[in-house]
Amino acid sequence: MTLTIPAGFYTCERVFFQDMEVESRFVPEAAQTKLRLVICIPMSNNHGQVYGALFLGNHYPFFQNHVSILSLLVCQASILIANTLLFKSVQQATKANLHIIQSQHQALEEAWRSREDAMKVTKIKSNFLASMSHELRMLFWCVFDSRAT
Repeated sequence: MTLTIPAGFYTCERVFFQDMEVESRFVPEAAQTKLRLVICIPMSNNHGQVYGALFLGNHYPFFQNHVSILSLLVCQASILIANTLLFKSVQQATKANLHIIQSQHQALEEAWRSREDAMKVTKIKSNFLASMSHELRMLFWCVFDSRAT
């Protein structure tokens, strides 16, 4: 069935033949098989993306109700595939968002640690300057007192 399935894929329309030998483009294909009745229904989404196809061949007749039921089945399978692909893309987006949130959380923690370190350094600097100021005042008063006497 080398031509039948691609015919369904490229046209995105179902192929339903009661006798393949009647269709001129499928005569070589019909000569290679005992199948005379063919149904090929592509599974596609609303945007024309084809996921696969349901292909049935038989030497007993298919009726229009068979085609209708199989078309509904393929439609439901197409919806299932589309929803699965959509769910996968949502999962990937969610994973990417969680990664971004985790990175932001780590950056925030690092910023808080940097702020705390800066506050410690500022306190140490203030204590050092206060201590030096006190020492300089004491030295100044010692020098001033020694000159006064």
